[in-house]
Amino acid sequence: MLELIGLLAGLLLGSLSPWTIPSQYSLYVAAGLLAALDSALGGFRARVKGEFELGVFLSGTLGNAAIAAFLTWIGQ
Repeated sequence: MLELIGLLAGLLLGSLSPWTIPSQYSLYVAAGLLAALDSALGGFRARVKGEFELGVFLSGTLGNAAIAAFLTWIGQ
């Protein structure tokens, strides 16, 4: 239930804020969103299995973000 509340709060906050992303960063943001989605789904799977650990989730999220940014930088 807490996850659903967080999702709805994030969607509401994102739709109400007038924040835009410069086009030069669009590839990095797209890669970052994919990394965040991968981490979120992995955390959800771990929680469903009863194996969720916050430290592993946070380190995996930061690692995914760093790898995504690095690979995007190399691709450019």
